[in-house]
Amino acid sequence: PDELFTYSSIGGKFSSEMKYAGYDSIIVTGKAKIPFVISINDGDVQINDAGNLWGLDLLETHRVLTADDPKATILTIGPAGENKSRIAVIANESGSTAGQGGFGAVMGAKNLKAISIKGTQSVRIANPEEFQSILSYLHKKGDWDKGGFQIAGRVPLCGQKTEEDL
Repeated sequence: PDELFTYSSIGGKFSSEMKYAGYDSIIVTGKAKIPFVISINDGDVQINDAGNLWGLDLLETHRVLTADDPKATILTIGPAGENKSRIAVIANESGSTAGQGGFGAVMGAKNLKAISIKGTQSVRIANPEEFQSILSYLHKKGDWDKGGFQIAGRVPLCGQKTEEDL
């Protein structure tokens, strides 16, 4: 098929845990000879054999990995990703998935079964005074709990929509 650009978003705590572990991104290149899991605990990064997980579904994989570390946040694929299905998802915490575009197949093509992450560090802000000024402005304006699609799409969270919000 023709190459297409696609994107998907995922809920859960993975992005915040990644930041608390001290990372802004994770890049995986190439393909491993055997299935593997990346485990990150702050600055400690391990690559472990995942042969025992290969073939397990998303929920079972999540259960096994959180048994080892209950406070970790897990991204995982199931058999669809392992078999490089074009509709394979990546699951986060067994409740949210990045499904558009077959991203699970990308992990499967690398033999990457899961990424487990736990961060305990604080997040340093480059310009704390400017950040605080922006937060103060949003709070005074009444947009403290609004952002992006929340303004139009999350009425119970943000109150009633107005013409100005849309």
